[in-house]
Amino acid sequence: MSLEKKNSYKKCKCDICTKFKNQNISGVGTILLQLDYFGNIPTIILGKERAGQYKGEYNIFAGKMEKEDNGCYIKAAWREFTQESGIELSLNNFSKTITNRYGLYRYIIHGKTVIFVSKMSGLSRNSINNYIYKKNANHNLPWPFREIEKVERFSIDGRHIYIDKKTNKIIYNKKYCKISSFALSVMSKIIKFI
Repeated sequence: MSLEKKNSYKKCKCDICTKFKNQNISGVGTILLQLDYFGNIPTIILGKERAGQYKGEYNIFAGKMEKEDNGCYIKAAWREFTQESGIELSLNNFSKTITNRYGLYRYIIHGKTVIFVSKMSGLSRNSINNYIYKKNANHNLPWPFREIEKVERFSIDGRHIYIDKKTNKIIYNKKYCKISSFALSVMSKIIKFI
């Protein structure tokens, strides 16, 4: 009878997971990058955490590997992303958002966390927030589905960004939004994916 270490799950055999196998990666995350919003100004959608280390701060959609992920970093990133953002995607469609046109995964390693860079178009911050508000009102849902209070859109350099509906102009820093130190350091590394 062998003893298994806590959080050491059977490793997935897919190419990307094999690559990370010996790198001691324990966390997974997804940063949502949009290139088609605000007239080709690259933007990132971050979620405001309701509890934990980053409570009240905007952060990427991230967490730890769970047993249900079967040691697959892509499954874990997909699970965390869909639970926290409220964006409903199949695992297959999520995988398409984190690969380039050659089928190679877009990611960075930040500490002991792999962060996949998801590129999506046509997402409305308001529609995501409406879904999140509905989830948060349902106290029968497990906590992982209610971790995020709302989402906001930021420029790559961390400035809050939105469109003034009266003037139809881009507005930066209209209101104060605290971004987690983790998200800021990840944001500084994704410029290569634009």
